[in-house]
Amino acid sequence: MSQRNPRIVGAVALTATLLLSGAAQAKVLYDNPAGGYAIGAQLISSHPSGPMGRAADSFIPHSFAAIYDIVTGVQFDTWTDPGEYVTSVDWAILDGSPGLGGKVLESGTAAVASAFYVTNLFSSDIDINTFSVAPLLVGDGGVYWLELQNAVTNDGGLAYWDQTVGASQNWNNTDRHRLGDTFEILSQDASVPEPTTWALMLAGFAGLGVALRGRRRPAPQTA
Repeated sequence: MSQRNPRIVGAVALTATLLLSGAAQAKVLYDNPAGGYAIGAQLISSHPSGPMGRAADSFIPHSFAAIYDIVTGVQFDTWTDPGEYVTSVDWAILDGSPGLGGKVLESGTAAVASAFYVTNLFSSDIDINTFSVAPLLVGDGGVYWLELQNAVTNDGGLAYWDQTVGASQNWNNTDRHRLGDTFEILSQDASVPEPTTWALMLAGFAGLGVALRGRRRPAPQTA
């Protein structure tokens, strides 16, 4: 009868623990929900006959379990012409309003994963868009700003950031202030592991213990 290699068992258990515990930490750090998709929207594309679309909105990260968090992604809702969707966008996270000299903490150009959600009363497609950002450490309860601009669509049309009546503060480069926008800040919690994570970690260490015991077991003596 074949026997399992205890070192392999331990390595597999510990690897699975680390992977699963990391995945269990992902969560929504901030949510400014949609207000019905009929309030309005702000241009975040470059308009051929007008100013470049640029908008920003404030957010307060709050995980209820940490003094800091790691921002790893963004979800935001857009209006586009029927059949169009956002493929990339320039983003930045700042420590204050762009209109008041906020400092850019992290920025980049992101590939966007877009999913059609509904057609609104103005015959615009409403899409839910998600992109990843370079991991950024933020203080729990601090005030930060998400800025979007230069959004590109699959057919070269314009993209607009959906507006809502949430608690956030908004700024844009045309009329400076409007209602808030629809978005979520996605994070990797940097707090003490949750109970399920502890259970996975203990299981992994138990597997490692089996490997060590197997390694120390003496060879049987022959007469």
